[in-house]
Amino acid sequence: MGEMQDLLRRLARSGFLIPKKVKEAMLDLPVEQFCPNSEAFYHDFPVQFIKCKNGAKKSISAPHMITTLLSELDLENGHEVCQLGSKGGYIAGLIAKIIDQKGEVHLFEQNDEVYQHSINSLSGWPTIKIKLFSNSNSKPEHFPRNPDRVLITGQIDEIPSWLIESLEVGSKIIAPVGNTRRQDLMKVEVTSQGTVSTNLGPVCFGPLDVLDSSISPISPWEFSDILEITVDIMEQLGQLDDHHICKLTDLVVDVRNLPLDMSPALDEKNHPFVNILVDNAAYILPIWPFFSRLLNPEIQNPGGKDFDFEGW
Repeated sequence: MGEMQDLLRRLARSGFLIPKKVKEAMLDLPVEQFCPNSEAFYHDFPVQFIKCKNGAKKSISAPHMITTLLSELDLENGHEVCQLGSKGGYIAGLIAKIIDQKGEVHLFEQNDEVYQHSINSLSGWPTIKIKLFSNSNSKPEHFPRNPDRVLITGQIDEIPSWLIESLEVGSKIIAPVGNTRRQDLMKVEVTSQGTVSTNLGPVCFGPLDVLDSSISPISPWEFSDILEITVDIMEQLGQLDDHHICKLTDLVVDVRNLPLDMSPALDEKNHPFVNILVDNAAYILPIWPFFSRLLNPEIQNPGGKDFDFEGW
């Protein structure tokens, strides 16, 4: 409990508002029950809980992300909660503790090995039901009618229409929506006037659907989108001079003018996208630390033992 208490204290110091019920659940449920090596977890990093036969490594999200997900779900005693993507069962276990014996968790997983791991880890939990499902494009069998909360723990391109249609006023969805390189954590609330969406900020989750789980090289258009955001933020912070801004803006335009049907950059040695990057290396390298943070936002660990709070 000491390491977890210290971790939660560091997260609070870095600005994370952790509800009492979330804190109590994390103090009560050992993450070691779900993964063989949890040391990195206490430094606020994701931890691997299984390596599948195909070589895919599956991880439990970093603590700062878990506290964010659970806080934004606004869980209450007796809630019925659906989670798509098991993350090894740890988050479902936390949810079950928060909503208590009167609530129920429906956990849906696509990967057979992760499904079995979750079954083993959550053995003896009467309020958690674990089911296999095929993909996010269709409604899983045994999906309950009008759950109070839905948590999606893997990247999806958009919120499925079948999910919105399954909910009633008062229900909430938390999901990472975007491409496989970068998503926005979205909170969707169902009201009497329709749905209200709130962007909670950039995140980086692996794909929910098994068939999408092999990550391809970043596309030129994804690169240009993140580069444009980087230039805008650094300009506002006064970190770039006019010449640098002009060169990077031209780079964004050049990348976006590349053919849409162009092959992936790893398929060719002399690739137009790679050539553009090489030609502009002098302008890209000074902004790379900031750019890479936007490219992989979940690698940040504000609850880490050596995190610089003054610079956050």
